[in-house]
Amino acid sequence: MILVLAPSPLDHSTVASARVLLGGSFDPIHHGHLRAALEAAEALMVARVDLLPAGQPALRSPLAASNHARLAMLQLAVADEARLGVDARELQRPGQTFTIDTLQSLRQEAGPKAPLIFLLGADAFSRLEKWQRWQL
Repeated sequence: MILVLAPSPLDHSTVASARVLLGGSFDPIHHGHLRAALEAAEALMVARVDLLPAGQPALRSPLAASNHARLAMLQLAVADEARLGVDARELQRPGQTFTIDTLQSLRQEAGPKAPLIFLLGADAFSRLEKWQRWQL
């Protein structure tokens, strides 16, 4: 599922300049996550997709791996793929993390006009209406 956060309709040149993130718990990271991120990069024709691991998600049972371990696994998984990166901001935030806070942080960094594209799995999308301030 793709969530596009942009002030106006996107054209090819706008999408190519977008910040693209794939959110997930990545507990653990697996080939399906990497394949989805790479296929998104190809389909959207962007140079990079950043994997955005969830910190302590409110709607999930406790994660098996620690934040430190998940970050290490992610960094190792993307090390040889220039089109993939890791944004660890949620892992650095104490307490429960909410995607809306992360998206607002990204918006503040990128500015009001820069397009942001947030990708999420079908499992997360099926619970979207339970997310904190999901309608913003």
